[in-house]
Amino acid sequence: MHSATPQAVQSMITPPVESSSKTGFLPLLVKGFLLLCLIGVATTVITKNREQENKNPVAAKSKDAPNAQTTAHNIAKTKTASAALSVPMIAADRSLWPKVVSLNEKISISVDAAGNVMLPAGSSLQLVSVGVDGGLEILWNSIRAKVPADKTNIVEAATQIHTRAAKLKAAEEARAAAERKELETPHLEITNLIIKKVITDALFEKNAVRYRYFFNAKNKGAKPFIGSLKITLLNKESRKGKNETFTCNIQPGLNQQGYIDSAWGPGNVDDQYSIAGFTFKATVESGETATGSGTVLTTFENTTR
Repeated sequence: MHSATPQAVQSMITPPVESSSKTGFLPLLVKGFLLLCLIGVATTVITKNREQENKNPVAAKSKDAPNAQTTAHNIAKTKTASAALSVPMIAADRSLWPKVVSLNEKISISVDAAGNVMLPAGSSLQLVSVGVDGGLEILWNSIRAKVPADKTNIVEAATQIHTRAAKLKAAEEARAAAERKELETPHLEITNLIIKKVITDALFEKNAVRYRYFFNAKNKGAKPFIGSLKITLLNKESRKGKNETFTCNIQPGLNQQGYIDSAWGPGNVDDQYSIAGFTFKATVESGETATGSGTVLTTFENTTR
């Protein structure tokens, strides 16, 4: 029996390793294939994300929205702060000076005769002047003294005066605008004066019988009415009939007449199409308009006999 050599024992314990030329190529091929697949998937995801961003840029930027909101909020705060009144602004505009200011905290003022006097917070002081340096000249018990503006409610009091003045100005401007519009708006009174049955030459028809509706327009406004007046006849079923547009220049309190010829008569002349009323639209040069309606007479004067 032959004894095993050390090399043989080692070979029995550790199996021989195959050469890479035989078994290493396949794992490398698999790894390469998997890497290519991962690259392809990543490329597809990136492409889809870009397409989504192009379709919905607002959603793509949603991550930046909080920053944008914060910036807008800061800008608004800056504008509000810049619009607030300051002591130099108040000093330059006497209309903002309140008659009385009050102390926000206790303060010591110098009095010639009595030395220093401690005034408690909330003390009311008569305001004499406002200095651009931030000092207020006040009157306390007939004694003039100076106090720092930041120790008083001067800014709050002036802001209230400014706010009230702005509201009054806005209300006055609105009232003036309403008055201007009221003056520009036509104020016409339209009435049917008379209806006459006449013979006239109508379109494609000579010696046609027509009913002539005479209207009067009275200017009841304070300004001359210069513009156009459109009157439309309506039958008793509110169906629109003939209409005419008149060019007008009517002074306040005066009148202007015009007429409309229609084949439809009033009252019981034609049960189905008899004219029962009218509508009108008055338009001035500035563009302001006024509309209204009215009724017509039920009788007419026959001039065809």
